[in-house]
Amino acid sequence: MRGEDSVLALALAVLVAAGLGCGGADDPAAPRPPPAPRSPPGSGSKGPAGSSADPVLAELARGGADRLAARLPPIRRLATSGDAREALAALDALERDLPAPTSETLGLRGRAHQRIGDLELAARAYARALFLAPDDLAAHGGLAETLLRLGREREALPHLERYLALTPDADERAKARRAIEELQARVQTSAVGSGSPGPRAADPVLDELARGAPELAKGSAVHAQLVEAIALLDAKRYDDARGALDRAIALAPTDARAYALRGRAHRLAGRLDAASVDAERAIELAPRDAFAFVERGLIALARKAFPAAIAAFDAAGEREDDPAAKARLAGWCDQLRAATGR
Repeated sequence: MRGEDSVLALALAVLVAAGLGCGGADDPAAPRPPPAPRSPPGSGSKGPAGSSADPVLAELARGGADRLAARLPPIRRLATSGDAREALAALDALERDLPAPTSETLGLRGRAHQRIGDLELAARAYARALFLAPDDLAAHGGLAETLLRLGREREALPHLERYLALTPDADERAKARRAIEELQARVQTSAVGSGSPGPRAADPVLDELARGAPELAKGSAVHAQLVEAIALLDAKRYDDARGALDRAIALAPTDARAYALRGRAHRLAGRLDAASVDAERAIELAPRDAFAFVERGLIALARKAFPAAIAAFDAAGEREDDPAAKARLAGWCDQLRAATGR
């Protein structure tokens, strides 16, 4: 065996021995992340931001939840007490890095629109947040307040009642209870005065769902294709995986995750030139994403371009938020440097 083949065998043995493969010994994959951290306090979301049962998050978030958590606090400050228009611009930039808006980003968008006075846009954003997270405390409170300012008291009432049921703060419960009693009295007086109970109150969350929530639907469709592709990669059905990723890219032409995964499908099928094109496109779209740099490194490793592989893994480590994954990437580089004398 030639010296470079020995180095490759050692490199692959190191990666596989580390337990990092998701498709067998021929695919020493990127380190998988721990469960995603809990949502920031006050976001209204319960439990983990992601689940280890979600293969897209498990395969691709790789610190993305940490980055989301790190980027939200300054945006929250802008949305609640700073420059609301700047908050909206920051949310636009943040959501470009996400597969679809989250309940947290939509709730902050609602708050920013509310402060600017764009009440209809605020109501829509809060309603979309509740479509994703029906027990989001802040979104129920924000939507109730917005609807009251719009004069839509009947619609506001159920959200005030839900806010009362969800809030753990005694003072907030007392305020919500008083507001509900006053609102119920006004609604009842209005109904009596008109001689009719009045029309059934509209539900802005259902209204938003009825509109199709196209961005959310599109995000869900992309997510479904990525889930399918990862399952197909695990089953070593690389061409079928590429087909699912082609569909994901057709739906979301700037989704870096889809390009990185399609690069993986090409690499595992032996199409290294096509794999490199997709990996580089993923890096162009998401230069902060460690996953795409890992894929670049694995392509270089398959080409026996060991210096390039080391450089790519180093770059991935610089972008990795999870300390354990960062340490594993450093270990890869140390092993390769020791084996190649670089």
